[in-house]
Amino acid sequence: MSHGLPNIGKAATKALQTIDVTQLEEVAAFSKDELLKLHGMGQKSINILESALTESNLTFSDAEAHPYKPDFLLLGDLSCDNAPKRRVIRDFVVGLFVGKQSNLEETLNPAVETEINGDQTINGIDELITYFDKKDIQLSSLNLLSILSHGKYGAADGVIIAKPGQRIHFASFYTFENTKKEALIKAIRFYMIEEVE
Repeated sequence: MSHGLPNIGKAATKALQTIDVTQLEEVAAFSKDELLKLHGMGQKSINILESALTESNLTFSDAEAHPYKPDFLLLGDLSCDNAPKRRVIRDFVVGLFVGKQSNLEETLNPAVETEINGDQTINGIDELITYFDKKDIQLSSLNLLSILSHGKYGAADGVIIAKPGQRIHFASFYTFENTKKEALIKAIRFYMIEEVE
């Protein structure tokens, strides 16, 4: 039997809905710290959820350890299952939105060529960082729906929830320098589509 969410306030309920959480059982998949990263969630809402979970013999999960500490909720396909290029793609996408240049330098060829939405080309890591800094997307959550790799190619897609609740869908396609496991990304095609309400 599933349980609806308790009365945690409009902002907190909307925050959970942005990540498709509508039942108490779904809340149990997250840690308190993860949910507090969502725009609209506060300690009072967490306390109410914790009481409701306890009454239903459920608990918050333990926080999953990641090699990076984003200030937004990170969801989705994060395991790399012994697939080095999946790890490179994951670390690139997260590093791009965390704003960690070190993540980007570890994953990208310095002369990386990036095509954005099919109509703009950016050359090099510095220009890529500048482009996304100017976009100034304040993330509430990043959901990596899938990461694929095969040979010297890879792809990822997901959904970004910005702090005002705006949803941005993205897909990215990668060409690596070669097929070796330590290869860096040499070319990217990145597409972003803002969902219109």
